[in-house]
Amino acid sequence: MLLASGWDARNCVSVLPSTLQQSGSAGRFLGGGCLFEQAKGGNNACFGLFWLIYSLEIIIFGFLTTITAIKDKKSMKILLNAEQVNATIDDLVEQITSDISADTELAVIGIRSRGEILAIRLHERLGSYFKQEILHGTLDITLYRDDLNEPKDTQPTVRTTEIGFDVSDKLILLVDDVLHTGRSVRAAMDALTDLGRPRMVRLAVLVNRGGHEYPIRADYVGIRDVVDADESVCVHFTETDNEDQVIVE
Repeated sequence: MLLASGWDARNCVSVLPSTLQQSGSAGRFLGGGCLFEQAKGGNNACFGLFWLIYSLEIIIFGFLTTITAIKDKKSMKILLNAEQVNATIDDLVEQITSDISADTELAVIGIRSRGEILAIRLHERLGSYFKQEILHGTLDITLYRDDLNEPKDTQPTVRTTEIGFDVSDKLILLVDDVLHTGRSVRAAMDALTDLGRPRMVRLAVLVNRGGHEYPIRADYVGIRDVVDADESVCVHFTETDNEDQVIVE
């Protein structure tokens, strides 16, 4: 019917939405990527045809995007939501205060990067319990990793260790987000002993996921969840990820 009315594909480009003209989509619709010169005028039949095709493309794209999002959600397991993360940190505080005397000279040191954030939160909540001021610091373990010299696509980023006090003769509460193989904690212990001789070191983690390769255990654990070797535990904090959440993917 369009052909009988004298339909000319070249006339249709001028009646397409401007974004469609500029993107070159008109040519794609009209002939596998061919380009047509714009002509003056146009007709309603052309506009209706191309608007229909343009709308269908948007609908199909939206449908495929939704399907992909659903698949991603199905492959993602939420261990802790925001409320549960907060409650778990409170539980860690309770474990720590029930085990360590209020007279203790305590320093809370977080392993970069998520351990650093967890350490800050613990430091804030422990302040009202201990009689002495609680010291706080951040430890970068990059140069102490046992895989530092292994070939990699990208070089590791070395950040600063921020510990403005002597760690000797203090009880150090070492904090990390996830305990997995134990290699990060081993590296942190080496880094600490290069700074001094702590009286005692205790380890607090938000998640103990199992799969330990070193004889290292956490003294204070938020949750224990055995995770398959091919899965990752991701801890999200509002300070860096805009939400508090722990997921397995």
